[in-house]
Amino acid sequence: MLRYRLLIFDIDDTLVDFGASQRAALADIHASHYPQAAPDSFARIYTEVNHALWAEFVRGEIVQEEIRRRRFTETAHRLGLPVPDWRAIGDAYEDALAAHAQLFDGALALLESLATRYRLAAITNGLTRVQRPKAQRTGIDRFLDPYLISEHEGVAKPSSEIFRRCLERTGIAVTDALMIGDSWESDGRGAAQTGMDFCLVGANGNRASATPPGLPEPVLRVASITGLAGKL
Repeated sequence: MLRYRLLIFDIDDTLVDFGASQRAALADIHASHYPQAAPDSFARIYTEVNHALWAEFVRGEIVQEEIRRRRFTETAHRLGLPVPDWRAIGDAYEDALAAHAQLFDGALALLESLATRYRLAAITNGLTRVQRPKAQRTGIDRFLDPYLISEHEGVAKPSSEIFRRCLERTGIAVTDALMIGDSWESDGRGAAQTGMDFCLVGANGNRASATPPGLPEPVLRVASITGLAGKL
């Protein structure tokens, strides 16, 4: 069994079922702002646009405010619909994302168990308006301290700076910490650049997917967050 003092969790698609919350939030936005669009087309195009923008953000090519400004604007363009007030629709969508947040089955019980043996923290690439109420709504804020949000910190994964800030605030050495997340690029690369061990969660952890060039093999791969039970 692996032994650490600090476990650092990613949030979306690691603890929180982001796909479910996004589908519910997009259904709200479709009904309130885009009823003339086919629901499936609206959700598909938005998801494509949003995914591409977040990839640019992780690569350091754009800032998070650019995601907020462009994701619904570009979706509207591709659908041939009037361009919305991106601030108003962005606020409505982000509020809906937080309101519809739900954890993967067993995630809260796992955190409760791990908290008796480890210091738990979180690092998330997200917007404060979404990530803070999401943590409160799901109850994970009771266990994760510090809870670092990229927008609030002004730096995002995979930059080693946000990982170092987490270590500094806990007073725990990097060799005693484990990063747990679903993303090779933001979680795995960020951990590697900081000299931290990494546990890969989710679809990539469920199969023998190739480790990207330049990254070390994760110390653990689990198909879901509850796969950590008995391993830590």
